[in-house]
Amino acid sequence: MCDTAKYIEYLDDAWKLRGKGEYKKVKALLQRVENGCHPDDFVVMGRVHHIYAQIERDHGNLKKALELYQKSLGIYQKSNIPEKIAHSMRHVADVQSGLGFLLESEQNFKSVIAIYRDTSDVRVLDLANALNGFGKCLEKLGKTREAIKILTEANQYYSDLDIRGGIEETNKKLSELQGDQ
Repeated sequence: MCDTAKYIEYLDDAWKLRGKGEYKKVKALLQRVENGCHPDDFVVMGRVHHIYAQIERDHGNLKKALELYQKSLGIYQKSNIPEKIAHSMRHVADVQSGLGFLLESEQNFKSVIAIYRDTSDVRVLDLANALNGFGKCLEKLGKTREAIKILTEANQYYSDLDIRGGIEETNKKLSELQGDQ
């Protein structure tokens, strides 16, 4: 096994650099972690592939991002850590929805939300984000009433947490959907 704490710190640094658009530095850190960690360190290796997927998503390469998120999900499933599995699966569902794989996305969102609802120490923001993505998927599927219900719940969580971006996004989507009825 690798020095997990050290490599998690590298991954935290890589994530911050990704946010700044410093992709060469990110990839160098990811390579360093991959080369130093055993493939059975599921938490570290799952996050490595998650970050690679996010880089592809940042660049609009959704098919490649989906492939990498699915790889990350497969690794996290070996960890048996529900929060990691759900978080990774949410990203799979988001990208599936963006690519038009709506039935697959819907099923993944249902699984994610079930995991979050069954997990006592879930971060409410993670649940809100899953509900938000699920609501958008339902809208694309033409399930407007269900989308409104789910997005209203997401909006309430965003309001409870004072997450302005989430509040604004769900308010806008709810206005659009309620205007269509």
